[in-house]
Amino acid sequence: MKMSIKQDVLINALDRGAMAALSEEAQADMSVISLILKSVTIKTDGKDLVIESATKNLSSKYSIPVSKENGIEIKENGEIIVPAKELYDWAKRQQNSVLAIVLSKLDTPEIVNPLTSEASSTKGIKKLGTVKIMSKDDTKTGTKWSLDCYVPEQLGPSKIELPKNKKFSISSAQLKEGFAAIDFSAMPNHYEHVYDAISFQSYKKDTEKENSLYMVTFDTRRIATFKTIAKDNNLDINIMIPHKILGTISKLADDSDISFYHDAATNKIFLQQENNGIQLLFKIATTDIEKAKKFVPIALIEGYKYKKIANVSRTGLINRLSTSSMVNNEHNLISMETDKMTIYSASAIGKSPVTCVLPIKDLSKDYKVVSSPIHITDIMKALKDDYVDIMVKEVEDMNKSFKFTSKDENIAYFLINTDVSKSKYNQVSSEE
Repeated sequence: MKMSIKQDVLINALDRGAMAALSEEAQADMSVISLILKSVTIKTDGKDLVIESATKNLSSKYSIPVSKENGIEIKENGEIIVPAKELYDWAKRQQNSVLAIVLSKLDTPEIVNPLTSEASSTKGIKKLGTVKIMSKDDTKTGTKWSLDCYVPEQLGPSKIELPKNKKFSISSAQLKEGFAAIDFSAMPNHYEHVYDAISFQSYKKDTEKENSLYMVTFDTRRIATFKTIAKDNNLDINIMIPHKILGTISKLADDSDISFYHDAATNKIFLQQENNGIQLLFKIATTDIEKAKKFVPIALIEGYKYKKIANVSRTGLINRLSTSSMVNNEHNLISMETDKMTIYSASAIGKSPVTCVLPIKDLSKDYKVVSSPIHITDIMKALKDDYVDIMVKEVEDMNKSFKFTSKDENIAYFLINTDVSKSKYNQVSSEE
């Protein structure tokens, strides 16, 4: 291979095509094949430049037509596999430069084993040769470096083949908006990858003609939902994507639509975006179908009817909760009586209790519940309204869950509370 490419074009391509190799999963790998997992494949047939990488849970591929207008010139077709992070970090530093990439092959491939310094003829990764990388900016000077290049066939079955039937499409703007609205309600990590995922589910209300597509997060205490504007919605299952992966993809996507596919046989989700000959593809391992049943179904959430019981200042509530959480950041007693909300926080480690009072409006009934100050605060920060309605189920249950809605009718938040009778606050008076 011999090519030249503008620095910003290569960085843009690596951000997308090398996403799997640059991921935490790949970079933390310490196995014999770690060199391959941490590497990116760059290949061209003269028509398209293709950048791709793969791990067990994620494959990413980016292709762009070769042309001077796209900042790419090919002098010799070929394929290389080089360490992704090293290439990315070097290229990042070559700002406003044109980069040259040239493969120099060995006469005979060598064996490289990252687990030992001793040479081996059988165990390890085959090194094909050396890739020389050079940069040149407006001063006609730059830098030179080289990277090991591995034999392409060792990458394994990383090819991304889309299933025949598309589940739905969504605009990148909708994906970004939905992700920003609900991501805080996902666990950072979960060992079964159930509660650290963003779920896509379909549901049709009695008042609607067609199924609506929802994005949902659930950390076992909070539920956040975003009703999207989907196209060609044929989703008939709950598909779940780790929120960290989806968040990165939402940032990398351009302004065109993103299509979602699911392959039940391999339990993989595929995302595709194509615009002006440029294609972005991802293959993502998803949660096992049986484990996914633990995730709250949107039909259950939307199936309940809620009623407003009070209206409260969003910033005022954030202020009072920031004080109450100094004493207990997990459980507070919240009482709503007459025209005020009283938040009582008792410590589990010997601090004096604290009482915070805030005026409320439109109280329809006295109400008392034990809730999490941090969880409510997160929801209040996600909302943008000056005043927020507090809603409860029309048919109350022992959970006494709250629902918070925004002027944006596509967003809703639910908080699973604790009944006072089941808590340590059972004997506490709201006047304390």
